[in-house]
Amino acid sequence: MPADPADPPPLRTVWSVNTGSLQLSCCGKPAIVLDKPTRKPAPAGHIAVVPKCAVRNKTGLSTPLSPARPLRLASASPIRLQLLQAAGLCVIATPVRLDEPALRESLAAEGATPRDIADALAEMKARKLSGREPAALVLGCDQVLDFHGTAWGKPANPDAARAQLTALRGETHRLLSALVLYDAGEPIWRYVG
Repeated sequence: MPADPADPPPLRTVWSVNTGSLQLSCCGKPAIVLDKPTRKPAPAGHIAVVPKCAVRNKTGLSTPLSPARPLRLASASPIRLQLLQAAGLCVIATPVRLDEPALRESLAAEGATPRDIADALAEMKARKLSGREPAALVLGCDQVLDFHGTAWGKPANPDAARAQLTALRGETHRLLSALVLYDAGEPIWRYVG
């Protein structure tokens, strides 16, 4: 039976524990590649989820990603949602509430690096939503600005934004994006870069 022209093109998604990478492609062209190229192909329209224990046992699991089981994005970011949808993924944005400034401050007080803070916030978001929806495939994301080893979040107001931009003028900084993927209430993949 020919595909309905209204249907989105098939998405091929591959995840490999061996390389720690996630690759999304649509219509034979790479849409998103996170980290290194992957080795294990998955059937069209599926995301391959291969836990480390499954790799050791030379077996794999395939978790369908479809309207019946969409990816849950633990974020209110319209840009993140648009990027994932543009890649052809079936995504539902389900924001979670966290006191990010307080968490960021607490983690920094304990000596966490900006990279660790971004990773921890992404995981907290994914874990919180996964706790409410344990059968869902959940992606938690966060972005932190690393300025001379200090983690900065979004400015609270225009005056704070002006102060941040003034401090950054002529200086070097890094934006760290963290992604953590949960399946069945467990983290199965993460990336910070």
